[in-house]
Amino acid sequence: MEYVFLVVLGAAMGSFSGATVWRMRKKKDLVKDRSECEKCHHKLNALDLIPVFSYLFLRGKCRYCRKPINISTFIIEALGAAVFPLSYVLFPLGDVGTAAKSTVLFALWLVILVGFMILGLYDAKYKLLPNKVLFPIIAIAGVYFLLFNFWSGDVGLLSVVGGFALSLLPITGLYGLLYLAGEQTGRHLVGFGDVKLGVAIAFLLSWDSVFMVLFLANVVGAVFALILVAGKRKKMNSLIPFGPFLILATILVFLCQLNLENAMTFMYNI
Repeated sequence: MEYVFLVVLGAAMGSFSGATVWRMRKKKDLVKDRSECEKCHHKLNALDLIPVFSYLFLRGKCRYCRKPINISTFIIEALGAAVFPLSYVLFPLGDVGTAAKSTVLFALWLVILVGFMILGLYDAKYKLLPNKVLFPIIAIAGVYFLLFNFWSGDVGLLSVVGGFALSLLPITGLYGLLYLAGEQTGRHLVGFGDVKLGVAIAFLLSWDSVFMVLFLANVVGAVFALILVAGKRKKMNSLIPFGPFLILATILVFLCQLNLENAMTFMYNI
């Protein structure tokens, strides 16, 4: 029953993420304004809004105008339905004591996941990581960081602060330098949103795990860019939003607890 609940919850949160992105972009009220078709603007009813199933039942088309629904709607709902139960299986608790403490950390992670889905989808569509979502996620990740280290109780304050400072270097530090260089040249390779996103990632992962995030995000991003160029959908000098790759890599590294040591061990065994 736990898995069924998390699948349903994850799909619902994926749907919520997609609706939030649309409302934010259109400057709609997040509570009062109803969802509508982006093409014909017909207000959607409950049967049109069942996560995953509505898209499949309608065959990816609006019930009213029959125009295609953006595939991102289905992807974000399916991603939520997959990653919530996967988090339940793989969530790295460590030694934090009671089940209640573990539950609090897991709940915070799920909230962070929802924020990540909103940020990733918004960046993919509009090449922007909005502060109104990014800053709360940084704050929630900070709470996770403090609770995890306080409840673990096996390291001193200096070690915790030093570890966080090191975790900032691979993304926030490096990308911060690249952003400043872009300010001087007028050619930005990374956005400032990616720099700020690195702070949230640093709260969640150790420095070597953050390095793995950077490595994986760049590899996957480069492959994706080459596919787009080969398909003539992008040019070699086109800018591609990097936030979604950082977010996907962060989720993978966090849940699988990847770092330099186990990555090198894996490569050695191969």
